[in-house]
Amino acid sequence: MTKRKMSEIEVGGGTFMGFVSAMADVLHEKGMPYAVIHRLARPSGRATLEKMVDLAHADWRADLFTEALAKAEQLASAEAPDDVSGFTALIVYVQPKFKELERQFPSFVDPNYKGKRFDPIEHCKDVSRENREVAFEYVFMDRNASTDEVLAEMDRRDLLPARYEELLGFARQYPDEQRKHRIVALGSETRVLGYRNIASLCGDYAGRGLFLYRISDDWDDDIRFLAVRKDPVATASAK
Repeated sequence: MTKRKMSEIEVGGGTFMGFVSAMADVLHEKGMPYAVIHRLARPSGRATLEKMVDLAHADWRADLFTEALAKAEQLASAEAPDDVSGFTALIVYVQPKFKELERQFPSFVDPNYKGKRFDPIEHCKDVSRENREVAFEYVFMDRNASTDEVLAEMDRRDLLPARYEELLGFARQYPDEQRKHRIVALGSETRVLGYRNIASLCGDYAGRGLFLYRISDDWDDDIRFLAVRKDPVATASAK
């Protein structure tokens, strides 16, 4: 018998004895006869045993959720700058197939991504699509704002809204950022049921997802709009 198997047996045996001891303590505290436990070993006790296991499983999952939530709150409380100045990623300007999106975001991908292509908005039509290193920043309005207001703020800061491929590259390079903020890329859009939609990242302790948002005239005050620094060479080469 291997050491690993022996260890598993020892652990399992210790757990069983601990369970029997704890059960005996509960019976004693409640003044119940040991026949209550003996019944569980017979066919008539099967239904009761299943209820006990279901309840134990629910409690176990609740404990996992509480632990994960505490870790998420700890992560959220850690100070993270709203400006991701200095964050860079190599961007490949290829739009992946739906299966590839599911591999990158196993928790959730909006099914409306199937068969969709994202096209650059007017602000980004003259920007090169050559693969290159891109520097990112957040634009955080800290209030509800329209799309035009966000784009005007980017213009004021000499930034461009991130395009779809840039959002995916950013998520690949910095996967935990979307656990802290909802991140939107206004630089590309697609159509869903006739409405203009943009790509968005969102996540929490449970995972990371890729969502679609209808272009809004009233974005929530907690959204980070992903932007890229203007590259004069890339812009000029596209003209």
